[in-house]
Amino acid sequence: MYVPHHARPVPAPLAGQARLALERACNAAAQAAEAMAHGAAAQRAGLLDSIALRLEQERGAIRRLAMADTGCSAAAADAEHSAALAELAAFAAVLRTPDAAAGIPVRKAALGAVAALGNGCLTPLYAAAGSQIVAALAAGCAVVTLRHHLHPRCSALVGGLVQHALADCGLPAGLYQMLDDHPGSAETLLAHPAIRGALYDGSRFDGLRYQHAVLERADPIPVLGQLPGSNPVFILPAALNARAEHLGQQLLRQFMPPGLHQAHKTGMVVAIDGPGFIDLREAIMDTVAAMPPVPMANYSISCYHRGSVDRLLNDAQVDLLAQGAEPADAPSGARAMFAEAEAGALLGSPQLAEERPGPAGLLLRCADAGQMLAVARILRRQPMAALHLRDGDAADLALAARLLPLLERMTAHVAINSFSAAPGQTPATAAEAIARLQRPVFFQNLPPQLTRLYKD
Repeated sequence: MYVPHHARPVPAPLAGQARLALERACNAAAQAAEAMAHGAAAQRAGLLDSIALRLEQERGAIRRLAMADTGCSAAAADAEHSAALAELAAFAAVLRTPDAAAGIPVRKAALGAVAALGNGCLTPLYAAAGSQIVAALAAGCAVVTLRHHLHPRCSALVGGLVQHALADCGLPAGLYQMLDDHPGSAETLLAHPAIRGALYDGSRFDGLRYQHAVLERADPIPVLGQLPGSNPVFILPAALNARAEHLGQQLLRQFMPPGLHQAHKTGMVVAIDGPGFIDLREAIMDTVAAMPPVPMANYSISCYHRGSVDRLLNDAQVDLLAQGAEPADAPSGARAMFAEAEAGALLGSPQLAEERPGPAGLLLRCADAGQMLAVARILRRQPMAALHLRDGDAADLALAARLLPLLERMTAHVAINSFSAAPGQTPATAAEAIARLQRPVFFQNLPPQLTRLYKD
């Protein structure tokens, strides 16, 4: 049975054999991270190549286990697999690019051993080889992660392939370790003194809980990751009047599988009232009403989707626009839904902007540009945002110039005139992801004989 995050008790610290296994893993990770402190970037690039080779060799087995564990389609599993290979290639390419800023007396030092928590809550493959884990290995960190209970067999297979890749490259086994997930495992892992950082990809509730947990340490560590959000799309008036129907149809394509990275699916559309708004509203209603049940990655996320829809529709300020077909027998199926509210409702109830993991969205109707800017100001950090405008229209460009600084504060991914369901790794984003897991160390009076330690 699905239990809402806010109703789950905080588990007690780990004990017994599970605690001993975690101690051994953390100590091994610390030793491996120390051994890698002066490792070459080319060596880490070779490791990523080996992981990619191993994953590709077992594509069929991973697909079968992902489908068995989660009920996802073969197309969805293959799409996630291809995305993982693309990310591995992007990180490896960064490691093979000479760093013009590298040198002495500034050194980029890896954080050390890091805990990877929550990875894969939305996708089966990423449980064991997600982009944050790959970034950590690329940065020279050692990783201790937990086998995800929603897809344990797929996690075990992919994790084993990463360990085989370490052996292929002659690297310490402690660089990547996967432990069984018991009640209290995450909290105990975060409290271990050998862990120097944490990676997180999952629910907002658990993410905030882990951030509070690390503050209880004698030496607090960073928790790196992105909490989920509604990924708002702002459609400006001229663009809305010119292509409202097309925008509505393109928006709702993200609801159907195989959809990559549902964490980046649009859950909120913000537009200004007028003729174009009416056309957009009708396009959304027609498209949603014709939608069949949408498969979800697993039963837990399907329940989470239903809970988020119920909370939204229970708000008296929100009106239901349309719903798709009701799932018949599939426990992991979801019913598509879109609702509507005045922008003022969000200004008074920010919880309306919560993340929606399934095929659900909220259309916000703004009275004018000032109200659209007010919405952008109050939204918290988001995985991504999008802005649609009409090229060459002076009014749209002027409003976009006022919106962009607010979007920059809100997110690191801004899509212009597109619905980007999955911002893929580029050289720039891969380099930034690696840099987050490293810290600058400034040397003074370093003897020339020691500079060779810091040369790749």
